[in-house]
Amino acid sequence: MYPLAQGFLEATSLDIGLLQENTITATGKSAVSAVKQFLEHNTTIRHNFNLFFCEGCIMGPGTSDGGQKYLRYALVKDYISRRLANFDKQSWKQNIDIHSNYPELAARFVNKKYELPPPSEFELKIALNYITARNNNKEVNCGACGFDTCRGLARSIAQNTAIPEMCVTNSQIGNREISHSTKKATEELEMTKHELKSTKASLEETKELLYAKNEALSIFVRGLHSGIVFCDENLKIVESNLNFIELLGEDVKEIHDVIPYLIGADLKTLLPPTLITQFQFILNHDETRINKDVEIDQKLVNVSIFQLIQKKMVGAVFRNLHSKEERPDEIIHRVTDVIEENLRQVQQIGYILGEGAAKTEKMLHSIIKSYEQSI
Repeated sequence: MYPLAQGFLEATSLDIGLLQENTITATGKSAVSAVKQFLEHNTTIRHNFNLFFCEGCIMGPGTSDGGQKYLRYALVKDYISRRLANFDKQSWKQNIDIHSNYPELAARFVNKKYELPPPSEFELKIALNYITARNNNKEVNCGACGFDTCRGLARSIAQNTAIPEMCVTNSQIGNREISHSTKKATEELEMTKHELKSTKASLEETKELLYAKNEALSIFVRGLHSGIVFCDENLKIVESNLNFIELLGEDVKEIHDVIPYLIGADLKTLLPPTLITQFQFILNHDETRINKDVEIDQKLVNVSIFQLIQKKMVGAVFRNLHSKEERPDEIIHRVTDVIEENLRQVQQIGYILGEGAAKTEKMLHSIIKSYEQSI
């Protein structure tokens, strides 16, 4: 009968009549209230209490969830009736009398009452903050945790007999915060996905545009009259033209037949070491240009090396000074440089050069004019 709250009283043959009984049965939250009322009014109540802090064992924590209390109540009563149908109470009583006086069954009890020390106001405040912080420090006092007030739960938390998660209000707010955070994170993730998709589309467009520009650059470079070469930071060729290849000689032309326009070839294996040093210097410094004449494959070649992207890309223009097409322009350019240098000298030492400088200038202009007419 014990699974039924009132069954304990009947099993012990206590009087359960309304006027005669001296034991009150309380279950669930009522059990806590009953204890408090007894403490305050014990001289008036003058009853014992039969307390079940659950709804009786048929609804206790060891039972399956979702059980129906009154269906279980009926099933337990049917079971009791079947067990008592052939029950010999007299024989049972005799056995109880025989075996109840064994010395080893005797028990003595000592009062070892122990009370936890009350928490300090500071400890209570910290514990209370655990359960009210999410609710703007408001004490709800809903009683869902089993305590009448939030302070009651906080007191037990401070005494390590309860945990903040017992606060239903706090847990619900926490769940809402988690739900809100999850929703926000999901929205941000969707936004990020959209941005990534847009970025991917933009990158594809940029990739296509760069490819088109590279193709246009290749067509432009390969159509130039002078020799052109572009290299990366490792001096690997990324673009060149046929005029550059022809300047390097027949062996390089054969390489071009296998590797068109020498794309990916190492420039260090194709040019003199002194020229490679100039390429490396321009690549890694802020110098905008180096112009020098070198001999390549028994040809006198003017090389203008320039930086495209610092430490990333360098380019050069090669002009064959023995070429009839290159030579007039180049001579005019060289003579002009001579005139400019001569004028600088005139400014510095004009009193020494005098009329000689003027005659030199006139003669050089005459040379330029004659070559311009011959083009």
